[in-house]
Amino acid sequence: MLRNMLLKFPWNQVRKPNPQPQKSPKANEIKLSGPPCTSSPINQLPVELLEAIFLENLRHAYRYRAELLKILLVCRRWRSVASRLELISIQVEGEQRVSKLISHIIKLRKANHQEVLHAPTNNLSIKAEWSKPLPELGGLLELLGSSLEKLEIDGDYDGRSLSSSCIQRTTIELPKLRELCFSKGRPEDLVLLLCASRSTLQSLYIFTTSLFILPAEGDWKASFPSLHQLRLTDHTIPLSTCMTLCALAPNLEYLEVSILRGGIDALVGVLRSLPKSMKELMVWIRVGKYDSLTGRDPEVRPLLDCIKEKGWKKEVIAHMSCGSWTVDDD
Repeated sequence: MLRNMLLKFPWNQVRKPNPQPQKSPKANEIKLSGPPCTSSPINQLPVELLEAIFLENLRHAYRYRAELLKILLVCRRWRSVASRLELISIQVEGEQRVSKLISHIIKLRKANHQEVLHAPTNNLSIKAEWSKPLPELGGLLELLGSSLEKLEIDGDYDGRSLSSSCIQRTTIELPKLRELCFSKGRPEDLVLLLCASRSTLQSLYIFTTSLFILPAEGDWKASFPSLHQLRLTDHTIPLSTCMTLCALAPNLEYLEVSILRGGIDALVGVLRSLPKSMKELMVWIRVGKYDSLTGRDPEVRPLLDCIKEKGWKKEVIAHMSCGSWTVDDD
């Protein structure tokens, strides 16, 4: 029945819908199709200058990868230029990722005949997993060491992950290294890195959770003429290590050191032997949970008097597990 009704319906009398009139383009309407706009001043810059602008921006970025992604998503030209900066700053954690990174770098270097050539690595941050070794650490430093300007190495809490053998088996050269952050590692590893960057190292930061004593003898005990900043931010680092490093830095300007409350007198003896180039000092004094320490206490007066005599900028801070406060002249 329905079929008969559809066949008898006067389909020729049905009115067709009117076609929609085409809108004329507005004067301020932006066309999304067509060739890219080359009249923009930023697109007229040479590739080398555009890369330099990106690199300067990325060096000051808090999150390197996120900032690089923003640049890559702007346009094809920016992507082609910024893709070369992929390895400028690297953060890697664990043995497996270090191995994959080495394979990736070797693959890129074999493809150097292609158009995309990656810029050298300037910043490298390596973190070990808990109680797991990093046997390929030396190989990674051998690949990237010639261009590194900042190196951060963070071992586990007992230092077993950074065994000296993984670095000693390779020849490491760090001719451009300016900043070294060495955390929870062994003194032998630090000595090798110091020897590889003796002439250029400007800032040295050491943090550890175990007794950290540098070797008494060795070829590493030579002057570090460019070392201006030294930070030893754990009270387990003995003052003898601090004195040794300060003696090797004739142009030292900034010192940050952490001591126990009973080591104030020994610290004063170290401070009196510092070079004349010193300008600023920061001291962390570890006190007990229920102790109090102020500038009026007799034990801290020699420290404050020594700093005042030298004319240094200072910040003396007493700290415990639940807080910290400034110790100053009252």
